[in-house]
Amino acid sequence: MRVSDFYHRNKSELAANADAIAQNLTHLTRAPDADGSAPSPDDLVAAARRICEQHDDTFGGFGAAPKFPTPHTLNLLLGLRGAAAIEADRALATRIDAVLTITLGAMARGGLFDQVGGGFHRYCVDRDWTVPHFEKMLYDNAQLLGTYAEAWARYRDPLYADVCTETVGWLLREMRTANALFAASLDADTDHHEGTTYVWTAPEVAAALGDEAFAFAQAYGLSDKGNFEGKNIPKLKGDHVARQRFATARAKLLAIRDQRPQPARDDKNLLSWNALLVGNLAKAGWILGRKEWVELAIETEANLWTRFAREDGAKLLSVAHGDKTTLVGNLSDYAWLAEAELALAAYAHWARPGQAHPYAQRAEGLLSASQTLFGDPHSIGSFVVSADRDDLSVRQKDWFDNAVPAGNSSLLHGFGQIQMLSTDTRWAREFADLSTAYGGLCKNVPNGVAHALDGIARFAIGHATVKASGRWDELRVALNGDERTAPQTRPYRPVFLISEPATTCFAVCVGQTCLAPVQTAQEAAASL
Repeated sequence: MRVSDFYHRNKSELAANADAIAQNLTHLTRAPDADGSAPSPDDLVAAARRICEQHDDTFGGFGAAPKFPTPHTLNLLLGLRGAAAIEADRALATRIDAVLTITLGAMARGGLFDQVGGGFHRYCVDRDWTVPHFEKMLYDNAQLLGTYAEAWARYRDPLYADVCTETVGWLLREMRTANALFAASLDADTDHHEGTTYVWTAPEVAAALGDEAFAFAQAYGLSDKGNFEGKNIPKLKGDHVARQRFATARAKLLAIRDQRPQPARDDKNLLSWNALLVGNLAKAGWILGRKEWVELAIETEANLWTRFAREDGAKLLSVAHGDKTTLVGNLSDYAWLAEAELALAAYAHWARPGQAHPYAQRAEGLLSASQTLFGDPHSIGSFVVSADRDDLSVRQKDWFDNAVPAGNSSLLHGFGQIQMLSTDTRWAREFADLSTAYGGLCKNVPNGVAHALDGIARFAIGHATVKASGRWDELRVALNGDERTAPQTRPYRPVFLISEPATTCFAVCVGQTCLAPVQTAQEAAASL
């Protein structure tokens, strides 16, 4: 009775307090530091400078230990490196080159990368990338696959191509589940002790490799003392020639390692993480000339669509395990799958020429559904969960990229790219509006919104389309080169391949500007 009496006596005051709390909670959904402006080209260049200032020039990476792989930040620098403004500033261009190659090399040579079996561990506990937390996550490996492929296109370091090849090999060998999707993770522990599966004593290596053991130990920094609890985590100390020399030795060690107790695998299939893999498989396959990777992306996307999509993609589920698919999809499921569909829309014609492909239509449908389900009619940005969630006092918006991109960051990529494939002018407005959430963030915490800034930067540089009746292999070689191509001469440029059976030439458009048709793939590549 006392509570009831208090309520009736103070009803208006309590209602006002409730409204104030609700308003404060709603304020939390707004983009921090948003000033109503989108990042300008000068802002993006300044963001690159600020990120480079945070780089550890001795050991690579950003900041102090523990050190995490940062694919969003690296991708942003790779994308901006191709901008005319940075190309013209030789000091900044050289600085970005140093940051990228030091960090990518340190991660690929260190304990973060599994030197014997391929694939990246979660992070390293030390500054020099020696001792990892041995867990392996699907989302890390999916994203780093695309990062290393794009880095190879610019710098032609054969180590980067090896990383891609061995990461895909590990994914197929250890992470593919019975339903032809990919598991979420491998545990760090084996038999309740971290790293047991992955580390080696000097006598174990000697027994496995015989006369080759000493040279292998020198190339990979192995010793009697070890670098982890008296045992060794291999780190590549030699050059790429040494790495090639010991390919057979690594295969021997892997065969022995496979006989050890193995870390447990989380067999859940997450739509969002598998979508990250689909997009990066397609990108890496196109860059490195691996059609089988694009085929794998196509097959995985088909399985995702069958398993998770309802009402032709208007509704998505999120998690599959065994025969069950559960949980309503959130913004990331829609946004990341839309990005994956756009990657397949770009390169599927190369892997499967002469076929009709649904990927552009699916991407546009997913982006439309994302705005119907998660869009905010009153303010910029999309909510993490849909409007029918009546169990929440307030719906949050995610602005910051962490180990995976924020949903709103991913939408910027989708809104920017779909404009090349759709006649709907809505997407230009959506892109322009969402970009205004990042003006302040670009200035203050660029590394925290790197995926968003990458989407803005690549849109500003200009997405491209090439229409042709075929000859995609010829175009790919002209655009991407091969292992003999000089560094910096054929960096990755996102391009959508559009089949036009009636044409006999290559028709190139960059952004909304279309160039005169040309007859050869080399001419088309030169215009890009």
